[in-house]
Order: sequence, then structure tokens, then C-alpha cells
Amino acid sequence: MAHTLAYALPLDDMLMFYDVDLWEELGKRDDPDFAELMHPDAGAFEYYWRRIGHVVIAKGGFVYTDALAQSPTVFGYIDRSTNTYVTYKDPSQFYWGMYASNVDGAPRRVGVSDIDPKTLALKVVSKEEWKKIEADNGKPRYMLSVPSDFPSYFQIIALYMGLSVTFRKLLGLPVERSENYQDDPDKYDEEDYEPGPT
Repeated sequence: MAHTLAYALPLDDMLMFYDVDLWEELGKRDDPDFAELMHPDAGAFEYYWRRIGHVVIAKGGFVYTDALAQSPTVFGYIDRSTNTYVTYKDPSQFYWGMYASNVDGAPRRVGVSDIDPKTLALKVVSKEEWKKIEADNGKPRYMLSVPSDFPSYFQIIALYMGLSVTFRKLLGLPVERSENYQDDPDKYDEEDYEPGPT
């Protein structure tokens, strides 16, 4: 399912944030978020709702993401009976977001063309079929409020945390563990630790 979601959600745009040459081209090296990512001192990366890069899975199975630099928007539905991700949005269509909108012209190459569709647990349906899925599973909200809606949802995947750490390590920049981080989640002291939404 992780492989399918990586294919079907519009993560391409979000990944542009980690393109140093793009930020140079746009003249935004001093952008606060990028400056923090590139800061020579070690940064402690932890859960922060303002960061772009959440995948939110609601209790009913609907999947949201804020990868396009907006509030988390519904993109699909996980059918647990068939372990299939269902969507009416064509994954081969590039969805423009905050970063891509600053680049002249369409991407020269879209990564989804490298993926064999047979490896995906994916079903693309018509808008009429999608409306039926919504009706049968409790019509989802189109967009979530951040962060007030987060605690009520089943699972939140904060992709930006791993991406930021990996990015800094690849550039040889230091990384600090958050003081809230521990290798064994069973060792958390509930009095000292306030977990992010799950």
C-alpha cells in the first residue's frame, strides 16, 4: 500500500522543496523554511503541523494529503476489504502546487511513467463511482482544518521528517534527535511527552 500511495498521491510537487538548484533559480535561498533546512547548525526535527508533507488516513479509510502546500485535501479511499487504493484522480496527471507553480513549463519527465501498473493496488474510478463510494462510506470532508482536525483521524504520516533528515545527511549537515524521540516507543514517559496526533 505504501508503494501505491507514493505513486497515486501528488508527492512530486512536495519533493521540489528539497531541490537546492530550484531554490537558487527562484532566488529564494533566504526563504525561512529553506534557510532552516539548510542551516549549518544541527536541527531537531520533530512533528510540526505547519510543515508540508502529511498523509492523513481517516478512520473511515479516506486519504488526505497537504503535498500541494494547502490544507489536507481528500485524494482517495482505502478499501480494506480488497486492500486497494481507490481514487477518481488520474495519478499520471501532474497536480500543480506551491513549488511547481513557480517553475516555467511542465515537468520534463514525470516519475510515474517508470512504475509498472501491475505492481499497484490501485483502482481509478469515474466521478459517478466515486460519489457512490462517498455515499456508502460516510461522505468525507473535502478539506481538513489544521491542526484542529488532526487528533480525530486514524493515522498521520509526517513524510517531511524523514525527508528533511535524509536531505541534511546527504549534504553532510548535522542532525539532532528531538528530545521527544526515543528508539523504543514503549519507553515514553507520558508525563514528559506529548505525542503528535496519530
